Amino acid sequence: MISVTFEDFCGQERIGIREEPLPFGMYGFTKRTSDGYVIILNAAANDQRKQAALGHELAHIINDHLDLLQSELAERAVHDGVADLVFE
Repeated sequence: MISVTFEDFCGQERIGIREEPLPFGMYGFTKRTSDGYVIILNAAANDQRKQAALGHELAHIINDHLDLLQSELAERAVHDGVADLVFE
């Protein structure tokens, strides 16, 4: 069995993670970069909120939802299960 760490996964998929001050109630978002993605997490959020936001944003990347319009996201019910993925 091959074991892949979270850091290995992010490196292979070219996903960076940063913490920055974000508006109240906004816990994270993802930006596409020239060579991958960067997930921005709210630096003021507690660890549980950051972890939930990270899982949510990773699900958007894995399911290729970043290029969909918000109306398409609502129609696909993104929040059913996979978007609530949390890594421990």
